[in-house]
Amino acid sequence: MKNKKKVIIISIVSAALIAVTIIIALFSGCSKNTSTPDEATADTATSDTATIETTTLNIEAQAITDNGLSIDKDGNVIDKDGKKVEPSEDGKVKIKTDDGKTVEVSADDIKKADSKNSTDNNGSSSSSSKTNQSTSSKSDNSGSSSSGSSSKSDTPKQDDGKTYHEAVYKTVHHEAVTEQVWVVDEAAYSYEEPVYETVGAVICNTCGADITNNKNAHGESHMLNDENFSYHVESKQVQSGTKTVNVPEQGHYETKTIKEAYDEKVLVKEAGWY
Repeated sequence: MKNKKKVIIISIVSAALIAVTIIIALFSGCSKNTSTPDEATADTATSDTATIETTTLNIEAQAITDNGLSIDKDGNVIDKDGKKVEPSEDGKVKIKTDDGKTVEVSADDIKKADSKNSTDNNGSSSSSSKTNQSTSSKSDNSGSSSSGSSSKSDTPKQDDGKTYHEAVYKTVHHEAVTEQVWVVDEAAYSYEEPVYETVGAVICNTCGADITNNKNAHGESHMLNDENFSYHVESKQVQSGTKTVNVPEQGHYETKTIKEAYDEKVLVKEAGWY
């Protein structure tokens, strides 16, 4: 009887030890796989935040694509028609989604959406997924103030290892274009001038008369009056007609400006990433 009781007691103790060992093992497993309520809440909140922000980013990206927004070579936001879209004071552009909602996007958001669309067009779906995750992460870390300052900056940030350079211009000076112009001081005119010729004339020595055409009769007249008569021949200018004299106009040359001098701004190197 005593031996039976000992065997029963030993069996009960062994069973109790085995039960304690199993309970300890179960509690150890639970402590390894179960997080605290605070940790579980934090994980859930982080997951929900990432989901919300990813959804917001996808809405903005879809709105950017629907409105055809892009960045030109000068860093300006343009629409699908190529017209410049002016940002608000915080550097963001307001656009509408297909369901009529208004969202605000920055230049960085547009660049990221363009990068995503380019990747999708090349058929790289896995690469596109990584780009979207990277874009979402950068958007979360930068915040609204960072995006606003980036939009207002005149010089875009570095992209794919390249640096954005502003356009380079030079100034070319053009001299004035002039010509010499004739200015009339006195108009041309004409007048008639007499023409003379030299002829021989017979002159009476007694009275000095021209007796070229009646020399004999004139001489007889002097002799009838008991006067001496003699004569001599001399040269004489006689008008034979007139001639027309043309006087040309009088004037001088002056310098007239056809086109004023000016400076021209010439493009030497276009703006862009290089």
